[in-house]
Amino acid sequence: MAINPSVLRQNIYKRLDHVIETGVPLEIKRKGHTLKRVPLEPVSKLASRKPTPESIVGNPEALLTIDGSQNWKPEYLIRSIVRVWPAPVLARPSRP
Repeated sequence: MAINPSVLRQNIYKRLDHVIETGVPLEIKRKGHTLKRVPLEPVSKLASRKPTPESIVGNPEALLTIDGSQNWKPEYLIRSIVRVWPAPVLARPSRP
């Protein structure tokens, strides 16, 4: 939605801060033309997320002591690599 300069002038800093925080461009209508104010640097999508410490049930420090090495096997890694990078199919030589 485009606004006119008079509306922008009333609370310019609030609107510019909103553009910086969200990355949503601000459109300004002036003499039949539309101008856009956009941030030059892209806004991180993760930066606007609010922390949710309640999502961890229990002691967060206990997560640091978990050791999954007894369950790890090298075959798992090899299988996943083969799925990602399959061997190339060699073309058969053409018959004369």
